[in-house]
Amino acid sequence: MTDSFSEFEQRADYQFGCPVGIWVASLDHKGWGKSSNLILYLSDLDTGQKYWFSVFHGNGYRPRSGGLSFKSEGEQGAIFKVTTAKTANGAPVLMDAGKLATNLAEYNTPVLDLAVIDPEGGVHPLTPALVRDSRENMLKKLADLDIESLPTTEEAVARQKARSSPFARLMKNEQ
Repeated sequence: MTDSFSEFEQRADYQFGCPVGIWVASLDHKGWGKSSNLILYLSDLDTGQKYWFSVFHGNGYRPRSGGLSFKSEGEQGAIFKVTTAKTANGAPVLMDAGKLATNLAEYNTPVLDLAVIDPEGGVHPLTPALVRDSRENMLKKLADLDIESLPTTEEAVARQKARSSPFARLMKNEQ
């Protein structure tokens, strides 16, 4: 059940507004406003900033583009990829939102025990947080992947380090 915004004791920690653009947020709380609006309290996962703004009854408590309804599908603790803008008078507006995970733990859990190796050989588990996509979408995109044909993490790190070494770049340039 969603309470009135006035019952959310931490609401003073949130500022009215939001960044303009695409960002990833945790839905910390939602509460009924005074004007047929549902106030969303979101934390930007990259910056830690806390924002609040509303979605309205006239749009089914959805972003302007439609999609999920925060009234019924916006669970506290869920992680969303949101697109926000400003109205002509500077008020924040939710343009689009997609659910990435039901909670932070799921958002940070590797998919299929796969990892991404950076140019320096650093190992980064392939998580929804890394690619900013939902687990379901990631699994669809990886469905045709032959996991048995992939190198082990150790082999991939060695290959990447060899590829990134100054000697490897020098040899490549001479060819």
